[in-house]
Amino acid sequence: MFLSDHSLKFKALTEDDISTFETSLQASGLSSSSINRCISALKSFYKYAALEHDVINPMQSIERRKLAQKLPKALTISEITAMIDSAKRVGDIISLRDHAILELLYGTGARVSEVVGINLNDVSVPEDMLNASVTVKLRGKGSKERIVPIGSFAFSALQEYLVRTRPSLVEKRAGSSVETALFLNNRGTRLSRVSAWQIVSDAADAAEKKVAILFLISALGAVLLIYSYIFVREDVWFFIPVMGDTNAKQFGIGMGMAISLFFIGMGAIQWARTLMPDNEVVAQRHEFRSEDADREDFVATVKERAGVAGLGRRPFIKRSLGLALGLAGLSPLVLLRDLGPLPKNELSKTSWKAGTRLVTDPGDRPIRPSDLEVGSVAQILPELAPGQKRTLEDIGKDAVLLIRVRPAEFNLDAERLSWTHEGIIAFSKICSHMGCAVALYEQQTKHLLCPCHQSTFDVTRAAKVIFGPAARPLPQLAITVDSEGYLVAQQGFTEPVGPSFWERSS
Repeated sequence: MFLSDHSLKFKALTEDDISTFETSLQASGLSSSSINRCISALKSFYKYAALEHDVINPMQSIERRKLAQKLPKALTISEITAMIDSAKRVGDIISLRDHAILELLYGTGARVSEVVGINLNDVSVPEDMLNASVTVKLRGKGSKERIVPIGSFAFSALQEYLVRTRPSLVEKRAGSSVETALFLNNRGTRLSRVSAWQIVSDAADAAEKKVAILFLISALGAVLLIYSYIFVREDVWFFIPVMGDTNAKQFGIGMGMAISLFFIGMGAIQWARTLMPDNEVVAQRHEFRSEDADREDFVATVKERAGVAGLGRRPFIKRSLGLALGLAGLSPLVLLRDLGPLPKNELSKTSWKAGTRLVTDPGDRPIRPSDLEVGSVAQILPELAPGQKRTLEDIGKDAVLLIRVRPAEFNLDAERLSWTHEGIIAFSKICSHMGCAVALYEQQTKHLLCPCHQSTFDVTRAAKVIFGPAARPLPQLAITVDSEGYLVAQQGFTEPVGPSFWERSS
């Protein structure tokens, strides 16, 4: 393509033509590595052509592009802390050596080869430690020596190793010669650079393995749930102290779900505490809905934090988390058969009907408009017939909030305005998102708030959703007064109350 566009023949190309070709590749968006592959292919081609067909080679002085060197990914302070802490294991005195090595590496900035090359007499402890610091002599490349101070954490770890671990390692040494090395292996000789690197590598993986193990336990919990639901019979019982006789199927389902969810949470907490940065961020309070710029910043921050969290370079955590979340998400699917039978009309009906008096909850006392002041709120239920008992199922559908505002503050159409009485308006207390109780009322803003998921409804605009996950306004109950002046319902709810369900028409 390049040759035809520039009316050139491959036998007559010059170095300038090759440079022009290289520039065109860069302009087309190819990376430096892709351009280098093209240059290498041309070099091989013209080398062959020069040998076999006596073609002039224009590639002799053309050099490959230098690729940009990527900086290594640095560990965060949290990752370093977790790495050092993981090296010290309870009941394992060898781990004291590993802990001292990591503290010394971090505290001095030395190379692994320099740390394993330290001798006992290279550590200098001053008599007056209040005015002078402990130092260590390091031998770098070319046998160049330098004196480096040791911090308190590294010195404490080194002291513990010298007192508790090194004497037991010295006893394992064969022969009578004295080993001068500071750090010894299990045979009582100087620790090799390869062994020290393995200590660093194991410590780096330890924190990741702890998180991954928690996620794997979560996955086992999900397997227990699914197994119990499918294979354990409902008539199997066993005895548990304190709890008594327990149904095996129910116990397995409950315990499996508890393990699955609990260890996902524990894994996430352990991940955040040990492997994620712990920088504190302060943000000012603002209106419920964020501005578009803030929402874009949030998405960018999430992507950045995901990169800092190291998902890309921690495949073990990523795979175990995916397994745990996948099985935890699969668990509800096996329970789908318990969704039947269809609910018919039970979810669409309430106890409210025309002429039903509004009574207080608790107290079952009828209400007159004069009982409510502007800005006040009352929880209401329908009045029961004599001898009738109220069930929890009825309360879950019939609960109503009665709110009084100034009539001029309403922004309603004519029909909805006729459902109010002297500034008193009634809405279902059951949130249209997840069925929670809409329990908070802000007098200044005239907003109803669901405290569970922060859905917010505007009372003056027929409980229109102004924030949160709710999909529709709270159902309004039309009210008026009866001949005795008590508040009553004009009719029942004109739509189902509570959250969405499959059979709902709207």
